[in-house]
Amino acid sequence: MLIECHKSLYFLISLALLNIVNSLEIVNYPSDQFVNLYENAIFKCKIKDYKKENDIIEWCKNDFCTWGRLIELPDGRLKYKSLSKFYIIGDRKNGEWNLLLENVTSNDVGNYKCSVTRRNDQSVFKLSSNSASLKIMEKPSTIELNHPNSIEIILDKSQDIDCIVEKSVPDPSVTWFMLDTNIFNELISNKNNLNDKRSIRLVDKKNSSFRMNIFKSSNSVYINRLSLNGSMDLLNKTVIAIIEHPLIPEPVIKSVKIELKYPPILSISYEPKEPLEEDKTYTFYCNSKSDEEIKIPNNFYFMNENHKFQSINGSIKLKLNRKMNGSFLVCEDTNLIGKSIINYSLDIIYAPRFIHVPDPIIIVNKSTDSLRLKCKVDSNPKSEIFWVKNENEIIHKGENLLLNQDLNGEYECQAKTMGFDPVVSRVAVVNEGPPSIYGQNLYFFETNKELNIRFSVLSSPSYHSGPICYKIDMNTSSVLKIIYPSRNKEKYQIYEDDLNELKISTKFRLRITNPSEDDIGIYNCTFSNQFGDSFFKFEINKKEPVNVSLALTLIIIFSIIISFLIMSILILICVQRKRNRNSMGKKSLPSVSDHSGYEQNDKLTNSQYQIFSCEKITVVNNGCMSKNLSDDRKIDNSFKKQSNQISLIMNDQNSLESLSECLKFPSDTQNLILIDKLKSISQSENSNGNNHQKANIYSSRFQTNV
Repeated sequence: MLIECHKSLYFLISLALLNIVNSLEIVNYPSDQFVNLYENAIFKCKIKDYKKENDIIEWCKNDFCTWGRLIELPDGRLKYKSLSKFYIIGDRKNGEWNLLLENVTSNDVGNYKCSVTRRNDQSVFKLSSNSASLKIMEKPSTIELNHPNSIEIILDKSQDIDCIVEKSVPDPSVTWFMLDTNIFNELISNKNNLNDKRSIRLVDKKNSSFRMNIFKSSNSVYINRLSLNGSMDLLNKTVIAIIEHPLIPEPVIKSVKIELKYPPILSISYEPKEPLEEDKTYTFYCNSKSDEEIKIPNNFYFMNENHKFQSINGSIKLKLNRKMNGSFLVCEDTNLIGKSIINYSLDIIYAPRFIHVPDPIIIVNKSTDSLRLKCKVDSNPKSEIFWVKNENEIIHKGENLLLNQDLNGEYECQAKTMGFDPVVSRVAVVNEGPPSIYGQNLYFFETNKELNIRFSVLSSPSYHSGPICYKIDMNTSSVLKIIYPSRNKEKYQIYEDDLNELKISTKFRLRITNPSEDDIGIYNCTFSNQFGDSFFKFEINKKEPVNVSLALTLIIIFSIIISFLIMSILILICVQRKRNRNSMGKKSLPSVSDHSGYEQNDKLTNSQYQIFSCEKITVVNNGCMSKNLSDDRKIDNSFKKQSNQISLIMNDQNSLESLSECLKFPSDTQNLILIDKLKSISQSENSNGNNHQKANIYSSRFQTNV
């Protein structure tokens, strides 16, 4: 039990000591002081929760704290008896023990700090502030840059510019600027122009091209160093240092011009200045620019896999072709700083050309179940390749076409290149067997115009008879007449285009001159080879003229139907809006005062209206109200007069002065007048009743005219 009591007592004592330590705090620390000779200096020191009976405060100079006894002067200051010009000033009751030094001399220079000692019955705690220096200001004796006029900086190498200030107290403030050299004189003539950020920029510490360091080589020499990394950003630039000091009335401006040294800067151009195209001639130039004037480079040549052409006078004239695409123009030059090389790749535009296509005729047998066709095109820009079967539809996109079924047919490889016409390569895939015939099956003719029937024949082996084309009876399929070969060669003629001499793939065009109704019917064309016969059936019919009167009648009927539908929709919308407005007038009206909902019948118009308060309605002034109502609602002149009468009547009453400012029709209400703060409604039986009645009558007319 006794042990527990000791532990509790120890805990309480520790807690009390901790509270004392936590309450002891210096909240206002002394700071460095720079003063002129024989001026006064003040070091501040404020103690939190200062306790006169427990706290002892001392000032120390260079860690010497025994200054002797304090004497209180009539003005409330404390003075050290042994130190004639050291005083304690401030509100000591609030813990302010500021040190005043009068007529500072070089003997007073040093480091000062304040300390507080708190005593109680059981312990002593001491706390000291940081040290603050006292220095007598000195005007810099020397301010200069280590490069007084100019500095040479080589590309990609670093160089330092030092601002050196000697015997300066305090240290000066140095700000670095960079600007174009050609405007330097203008800016330097007016210091305010240094803030013009359009032509000058402050050197940024975050910029990778700059580094700034501040250090002292000795107690009396201050150096502010700007390190520059050689880049093309420094070309034709001047660096300015602005040095400021309390004892210098005007800032000191020092400048140094940057002379950037770099290897030749090369560029290749050509004439005429237009995109490079095949079969056109261009002249190419290589220019070299360095710290010297532009001159002819010492080496300029054209190079590809097979050739190399050397320039003599700094230019090369070339007639371009597609083989030169991707070749290089190389320019080299050297100066005292180094060597530069630039390569220019020729990007030549040229038309598409097939460099690989399948054979025009490919014969396959019954055992062939797949076939790969390849088509490759050379062009710039790159071509898009499509495969089309039987002149009908695109079946594949890309160079390689894989056929797995239904191999027989005519295929086209189409290459489309931006800026050029498409190019086409054709291939016929033919199965061994009877001829295969492809073509359109229905044709219409017009009077006095020739008709062309087109079809293609694939045959392996080649057909040995045909074509024989004849008209057949639709019911019996018997031959009615032979049109090819025909004695009437002027009317029926066939033209053919063989892909080769073997007659394996052939395109036919049957031309019928001046077709008539006698030519209407079903036709067959037959071809034969050693495997059998094949037939191509097609139909010829007459193209009926358009019935203009019937078409016009249908257009009129359709227009009437559309108009009727539109009118019906508009009528339904109007009816629905009217219903909504009536519903809003009876159910959804705002009621924000005790007198809202007042109803009155207008005997002149036999119409009913309601008066509601409009505290939630936008308030407009009288002049704007009349104009807005007149413009938006197209109110006639009689209504304008009534509206003005309302304004005049209401302005005679202080209780109704806001009426003219509150008249407004809501967009979704027709038969309502909303009036804000209409207090006279509840006073219809008092002396203002006549005015109230007039307001209702005018309001009724207001509603009726709308």
